Amino acid sequence: SRKMVYFLVTKNIYHQYPDSTPNPIPSIKYDLKGSTIGRRKSGSSLVLKDLDLIDQNEPFAIGPVAKEVLLSALYRDSLLLSSYNLMDYSLLVEVEEPHVSIFRRFLNYLQPISTSRQDKGKLVVLGANGKVYHFGIIDFLQR
Repeated sequence: SRKMVYFLVTKNIYHQYPDSTPNPIPSIKYDLKGSTIGRRKSGSSLVLKDLDLIDQNEPFAIGPVAKEVLLSALYRDSLLLSSYNLMDYSLLVEVEEPHVSIFRRFLNYLQPISTSRQDKGKLVVLGANGKVYHFGIIDFLQR
């Protein structure tokens, strides 16, 4: 009998600066599961988790349009993952102070959500606070 095998290739959602970028702008990275049990960054890790986000008391300022798009995408993604009995996924979020060049991704379309080719496979939002938020789901290959 033949067994069907699926491969899924995903993109790194964190913003990648070229090696030649002199001083890339630092960003804050989160790995969120919607749980508080054991969800604090570990030792030397730079990636914050759910409790670290709560402690910062600084909500993501993405605005109502982007919020609706994000919630809709997360709902559809979680339905797809659950239909294959996949579990234990995280929402990765990167919050960055934008470089001037990143604004072109939004200004061309006059909307808070990037439709740039380089942002395919993730949701990139220009927040009301001027910060750029990158969203994507990871860790879904566990059954």
